[in-house]
Amino acid sequence: MSAIARMETSGAVVLLSGGMDSSTLLHHVARAGRAPLHALSFDYGQRHARELECACRQAAAAGVAEHQIIDARFLGDLLKQGSALLEGGAAVPDLDDLDPSQRDQPPTYVPNRNMMLLAMAAAYAEARGVADVFYGAQAQDEYGYWDCTQVFLERINALLALNRAQPVQVHAPFVAMTKAAIVKLGIKLGVDYAQTWTCYRGGAVPCGTCPTCVERRNAFGEAGVPDPLWAQTSGIEPQGGNIMLVVHVHVHVLPGCVEAFHEATVENARQSVLEPGIARFDVIQQQDDPTRFVLVEAYRTAADPARHKETAHYQTWRETVADMMAEPRQSVKYRNCFPDDAGW
Repeated sequence: MSAIARMETSGAVVLLSGGMDSSTLLHHVARAGRAPLHALSFDYGQRHARELECACRQAAAAGVAEHQIIDARFLGDLLKQGSALLEGGAAVPDLDDLDPSQRDQPPTYVPNRNMMLLAMAAAYAEARGVADVFYGAQAQDEYGYWDCTQVFLERINALLALNRAQPVQVHAPFVAMTKAAIVKLGIKLGVDYAQTWTCYRGGAVPCGTCPTCVERRNAFGEAGVPDPLWAQTSGIEPQGGNIMLVVHVHVHVLPGCVEAFHEATVENARQSVLEPGIARFDVIQQQDDPTRFVLVEAYRTAADPARHKETAHYQTWRETVADMMAEPRQSVKYRNCFPDDAGW
């Protein structure tokens, strides 16, 4: 009997991050009856362990035969200078703070991550006589992640096909699906989305403004179902009982745009302070360099920045100042310590 004939074609290996896409994929593959089912998760130096905690819960819920968390933290040390997703890397940007040129490959891209993780998964599968590896690439990843595209999938499979004895094939069943479609599928499969994590920043509650938080919120909205993670975390109170989120947005504008930026930003601030979710919205300008501003935004809850960015005045401001930036805006988030939230 040939080596290929000995392959356990009914088995499968699923890359499981603990996010909504990979968790849905795990249950999708399990429902198809693939057994033995293996799940692989990777600790590659991410900013937080929330996803990996969720991965453990999802693996247990799917009844996998084996779930391993691979220690690949050396990748974080090697690559942190090239990714905001890694501990010690640059700050995670809000989606709306990304410069248009960054959207083709955003700061949260981890250099060559999927190729490396899939190579390890293929080796793991081959060692166990399993022919198929699944990962959760989906259509909306394609805008910024080349290693989540159909072309990437075809080319990595072309390489794996060179194996002369036990070729392994990589599958991405969601590569042409939107996140909303994945949510709808997951609901049918009974995926507990309260036990998935998407936010790049970690924390007690999702930030609501990083690229994946925005994508997740939009996906559940388009699917027409509430996100149980938000329902579960909305009652969590950070340290001291304060739930306000204070954001400092650092802005550097082109020298010839200072007055226009000042005018547009003050008008946006006037409208913003009228929002029920905003306690204050300050605009300050650096004395020794008038091209630099800081926007001090105090939100009553972590969900309010996302609501603010849906307003007409914010969208007008964003479009107005888009070409005035000397460099991409940077935001830093703070927890309120004093006075208590009630004092704002």
